Amino acid sequence: MEAVKSAKDRFRKYPLLVAQCQETAKQYAACVLEKKTLRKNDCEAEFARFKACLVKVAASKNTRLMDLSSFKKHCVFAFFLRIGLITYANLHDTYFSVPYTDIDYKVFTDAARHITENTSPFNRHTYRYTPLLAFVLTPNIYLHKDFDIANETNDSRYPG
Repeated sequence: MEAVKSAKDRFRKYPLLVAQCQETAKQYAACVLEKKTLRKNDCEAEFARFKACLVKVAASKNTRLMDLSSFKKHCVFAFFLRIGLITYANLHDTYFSVPYTDIDYKVFTDAARHITENTSPFNRHTYRYTPLLAFVLTPNIYLHKDFDIANETNDSRYPG
């Protein structure tokens, strides 16, 4: 838990870092706001100055900014963990009588299908959640056939 405490302490310092770099932050923000169509690297020089200021102030406060390569590694790990859990859920649902996948996930995915069909997720009669959740789960409809539950709604394990 020491790592979590250390990370929380580091995050608490971020507003102070930004406050000490307010001039370069303003220059970067002004550059971004003045562009009608912002393209990659349009404000690269301003961002580089802002980032350099943040790194310098962070070093003076005995802290560091988040390492981008570490963030990428965590995202890759999370992606493969998710794939592994999806694979296990499919195997479990296929071979065991008690389903691993909760009925709510089926309801969420069915609501996402309604979103992809330009209809309300509330057309799914048991959907009582934010439409944003259904929107976030729309990749379930397009990514893999196992997410398509259109024919599973009559499954006796998943009433209603």
